[in-house]
Amino acid sequence: MAASVVATQHTGPEADRVAPAAEDEPRAPDVEEEGAQPGSHAGAPQSRLAKLPLTRIKALMKADPDVTLASQESVFIIAKATELFVEMIAKDALVYAQQGKRKTLQRKDLDNAIEAIDEFAFLEGKGVQMQQDVQCCMQYSQGKVRTKDVLRFEVQMEGPDCSIQAIILYTKRVVKCADPRDRKVKRLLRKLIQRQKLKIQRTMWLQPHMNLPVMSKVVDSFF
Repeated sequence: MAASVVATQHTGPEADRVAPAAEDEPRAPDVEEEGAQPGSHAGAPQSRLAKLPLTRIKALMKADPDVTLASQESVFIIAKATELFVEMIAKDALVYAQQGKRKTLQRKDLDNAIEAIDEFAFLEGKGVQMQQDVQCCMQYSQGKVRTKDVLRFEVQMEGPDCSIQAIILYTKRVVKCADPRDRKVKRLLRKLIQRQKLKIQRTMWLQPHMNLPVMSKVVDSFF
């Protein structure tokens, strides 16, 4: 007991050297800052989510004049949604990088990934399936098909390896799966439909019949 009293009252140069060490001791992580939740160490995904900077995210949310109250739950949801959004863009951009036989992402990969998507449906609970869809329908971009090379095309409610509506392009050599949400695919489809309309018009002019309906109505009935 006496030894402990002496230790606590000890002053001098040695005490000055010991004091900084106490300040450098690792501080216990702030529960709010690290977003720790009960049972967060049960698995890898929970541990990774525990690293979200919830305090900084909450500060950004409150900086908005329209936000008067930000609960801990809403902050966590915003943080998780942001993570899913970034993850989706990164995965889509990685497909473009792999096409260029690169292992690292470049700015143009991110630009291509964003340009190819009209709607960011990253909160629909289909993250894994969406990645499979991108890989499936990127078959078109891996070797772009010219309009004149397409013999015929069809729309399928599900692609051969994905769950989205897919455009199947048939050429003499290959069959391509294309994502109709891709702007380049949309341009190709417009050209193909226009070509099909012209073909129908030429066929009707070469084979005239009596009592034919108005030409525009016949063409429109196909589309």
